[in-house]
Amino acid sequence: MAFGFPYLKPAKKKEVKEDPAKAVRRDLSIAKSVSSVAKDVIKGDPSKAFHNAIISGIKLADGGLYYNPNVAVRDLLEKLKSDFGLKFLTLEPETLFGEIDRLQGWSRERMNVALDHFTDTGEIDSEIPIIVRNKIFALRVVCTSDSAYESWEVFEKVGGAFNDRAAQFDTLEPLSAFECAKTIALLWSISADKFSNEVLGYVAACCYESGLYSTTPSHWLYVCDAQLSAIILSEQGALDSELIKNTQIRYNDLKAGASLTEENQHDAAWMQATKLRSIDLTVDEAIDEHIPKTF
Repeated sequence: MAFGFPYLKPAKKKEVKEDPAKAVRRDLSIAKSVSSVAKDVIKGDPSKAFHNAIISGIKLADGGLYYNPNVAVRDLLEKLKSDFGLKFLTLEPETLFGEIDRLQGWSRERMNVALDHFTDTGEIDSEIPIIVRNKIFALRVVCTSDSAYESWEVFEKVGGAFNDRAAQFDTLEPLSAFECAKTIALLWSISADKFSNEVLGYVAACCYESGLYSTTPSHWLYVCDAQLSAIILSEQGALDSELIKNTQIRYNDLKAGASLTEENQHDAAWMQATKLRSIDLTVDEAIDEHIPKTF
């Protein structure tokens, strides 16, 4: 299949009335807080035991992680390693997803039904959202090969998964400059390999389309600055060295606490520096709390 990811269609759902317990499990998958889940449980009037289990925090700490489309990539990786060790890299996808669903409450019989469904139809029957499955596939690719560092197609699809996208594997889906920066940060948190010129050229093209002129100041996107300069030379015929120099200066000013004002908000260097600083800070915030302190 394309780029190491199988194409998975959502399993067809039977038209059956959803029981209260399953409804609560669904709510957990979208990361509701304890209090809001409790209110929904009370409104839905499920069994008292199930209500008390949620209020007391049983399964809540980890229970919704696999079912949360917005789960942080590093949190997902650590959870997979904790639950399965390196087996999460070698189990067949349908078996891995079945085991995850079983950890969340499926019986062995229900898991076997899902595996039989896959054998008969080639479709995964799982409560794990497609976006989370794609993140798991992306992690398996990154942890077992260097293809995300070598091939721009794989980098794009891994980046899409890492940025909560439901990938279309037969379609070009350019990442934004921010998504590229976040993907680079996450990949480096797993393995600090070097990126090929092919991947850096792809990142540079995404930055160019995002309106960036120089990425030298960025501590994530600096890796593609030479490729970005080459694109600008090809497209525009010359580089604005003054803009590049001033962008670095303004970026340093922003790091020191300066901010945009009415006087400088239309200045090209200030705007470039603000974009880069915003990307770096947002990526830092997005990944910092999810990377183990021992890394």
